[in-house]
Amino acid sequence: MIYFYLLLVPDLVLLAARPDLSAWRRRLYRFMSAGWEGNPNQVRLLERSISIMSVTLLPLAILTHSVLAWIFSTTLRPGWSSSIMGPYFVIAAIYGGCACVILSMYVLRRLLHLEDYLESVHFRNLGLLLFTFSLLYIYFNFNEYLTIGYSPKSSEKLLIARLFWGEDAPLFWGVTILGVLVPAFLLAAVLLWKRYREFLIPGVAFASGLVVVGAWAKRYLLVVPTLSIPFLPAQGLPADWTHYTPSWVEWSITAAAVAGFLLIFTFLVKLFPMVSIWETRAKEPAEETVEHTVPAMQPRPYMPPPLSVLLLAAFGMAAVSAHAQQSPPAKNAKPIVMSLESEPLAPDELAAASSEGVAHPQGKGPSRIYLYAERVLSPLIPGGKGKSSEDQLSVRPMAITAKLRDVSGAPVAYRPVGFALESSFGTLLQLGKVATDSEGRARLVLRDRRCGIYPFQAVYDGDQSFQRGSVVGKVDFGPCAAPALPAQSLFITPYSTPPIALASALFIGTVWGVFFYVFGYRFFWRMHPRWGGRR
Repeated sequence: MIYFYLLLVPDLVLLAARPDLSAWRRRLYRFMSAGWEGNPNQVRLLERSISIMSVTLLPLAILTHSVLAWIFSTTLRPGWSSSIMGPYFVIAAIYGGCACVILSMYVLRRLLHLEDYLESVHFRNLGLLLFTFSLLYIYFNFNEYLTIGYSPKSSEKLLIARLFWGEDAPLFWGVTILGVLVPAFLLAAVLLWKRYREFLIPGVAFASGLVVVGAWAKRYLLVVPTLSIPFLPAQGLPADWTHYTPSWVEWSITAAAVAGFLLIFTFLVKLFPMVSIWETRAKEPAEETVEHTVPAMQPRPYMPPPLSVLLLAAFGMAAVSAHAQQSPPAKNAKPIVMSLESEPLAPDELAAASSEGVAHPQGKGPSRIYLYAERVLSPLIPGGKGKSSEDQLSVRPMAITAKLRDVSGAPVAYRPVGFALESSFGTLLQLGKVATDSEGRARLVLRDRRCGIYPFQAVYDGDQSFQRGSVVGKVDFGPCAAPALPAQSLFITPYSTPPIALASALFIGTVWGVFFYVFGYRFFWRMHPRWGGRR
């Protein structure tokens, strides 16, 4: 509202001087103009204040939608626990807001006959912006459901089934096609093809209307299908308990909210100008100068012949080197037999296994960062010293042993064996290579926080003496813990979290400080002739 009011100040002075308006409106405009005279000092201060507000409102808008997204993403519900929810909400807000602006422009242009002010170039520029954000929105939609579809969780699979071919499939595909894909193709047609340029304004407006309706329906699909998936099996319950249907009360509240917004918007349209007068006022025409342009020469790519020869020679040498590094096919190589075993390691065996191959699929970096953050923030977190980070990040060390034998049973010593684990996404997680000892054993100690049974693969690539071989087995990392909230965290805790509260309070306080500085000091104190004119 402060930003909207600053842009109106010069127009309010012009409206207060019109004799055809009622007396109460002229008094209102004169009071709200705050002594605006239009001198260069006031214009400079106003433009500076508008610039500061523009820069301040951008991070505030991003934070507002990001916090809303974080509320969803930190909730243990299917479809919400995702790290892309923050930028997804920000893009969706800009996408829907741009569509609302275009739709409002089109309605006001038709009703108030503002064709001389709201021209096709404005619709084209905003249409290009809407088209850009539509492509980003399509990407985020694809990314959201792609990651959910590959998730091994049963609740995520139930959500995908409900949205794609279940109860909410008609609304989901209707929103995806009519609210996302059709507006993008329509905007591309009227903005990029000359054949449809004559339909630019109605085409962009119609696409914006589809985006607004689709954005509202998308909010329904974001909340209702997720909350309709129970954590526990729901059997023998009435259909009303497991299937949501809006009641007439909810439809009435929604209609009242839309009607209230339209009422406020209509009131502002009737009371204040919708087109900035002081920025669109006709200026004196400048002298027209005729410039004769000379067609510029088109640059052509050029490469000196010696450089071309050097590049061709480098490519040839690289090809010859790559071919030379390929091992020739083995002749008279002996076949091998491989076996795979796994066993958990006791704590006293970890020191003895330090000299062997140790794999950390999740890395040591997060543990060090966690320990450092705990030491720094523990004085600010009550109850933060209850458990150590090692207890929270306990691992289950497993020893995977691959045995390499020839057909006679003799061990094949000092040969590299590669280990790989098949993740829940179906991809192979390479864990490196370990050489066999004198008994033909290659032992890998895996320190991981996995649970359940995973396929494991050991591969020997072969050499001049032995053929290639591989073996696949199952590795049991132990039972998974029951789902529960973390005992200690920075966001979800049974105690207060001062670091997060202090950071949020600092940002919000800074924003409000900027607002008071712009609106109170620069606008009322510096720009008002009663006080600012004294300096």
